[in-house]
Parts: sequence; C-alpha cells; structure tokens
Amino acid sequence: MSHDLGRWARLLIAVTVAVLPLGACTKKAPPPAPLSVTDANSGSSVALARNQQLVVRLPSNPTTGYRWSLAQQSTAVLEPEGAPTYEKGAGDAGAGGTETWRFAPTQAGEGTLRLEYRRLWEADAAPARVVSYKVTVRE
Repeated sequence: MSHDLGRWARLLIAVTVAVLPLGACTKKAPPPAPLSVTDANSGSSVALARNQQLVVRLPSNPTTGYRWSLAQQSTAVLEPEGAPTYEKGAGDAGAGGTETWRFAPTQAGEGTLRLEYRRLWEADAAPARVVSYKVTVRE
C-alpha cells in the first residue's frame, strides 16, 4: 500500500510541475503605454489598442476665458476619463499652460476626435482653434 502511495505522490508532483508553467502563461500583460498627442499632431491618424489610453496635451490659457471642449460630434470609440487637467506654464501671472485630456477606448472601430478652443459662454461664436485626430481602436 505504501508503495502505491509513493507512486501516486510522484505522479501528483509530476503533474503539478508540468502544469505550473501554464499558469504563468495566463498572466495578463500590462496595458500598452498611453499614446500622447499635441496640437502639432492635429489632422493625423492615431491607432490605439483596445486597452490603450490616449492623452491629448494642448496649449491653453484659462485667464483669457478660453478652454478646450469636446465637440458634440466627436467619436463614440473614445470616452473622456474624468475632467481635463491644467498645468500652469513657467512665466508671469496670466501666462498660459497646458490642458491635458485623457481618453479610454470604448470599442473597436474608427472615428474622429475633435476638440475646440472657445469661450464656453460664446456658444454661437466659431471656436478660436480646433484640433482633430482620426482614431482607430484595434481589437
């Protein structure tokens, strides 16, 4: 009986050792690094993996009343991750800085992300600046 028990123990150890590496293969890969674009990239195409964040950094000066806003006809393949942030640039009071928007893919597909630089209370006025990016989200 103890001889059979020893054989079963060796078999169990052998199976465990053989299966352990398979568990290591199932670990989820970390998401790709975020892809950053600026106003200089406006009009270009951007390709994202399904789990890759898009970061848009745009020059801004809220002391003038202007802010970047997401155009209503923007793409359904991305959604903003929270409110945009603002980082003041170097210089005197009233100097501009950088407004940062973060987007997460919602589905695979294509669309155009459009942001407009405007005074929010001047809804009927044309935006002072516009940036747009053709976005492709791969599965």
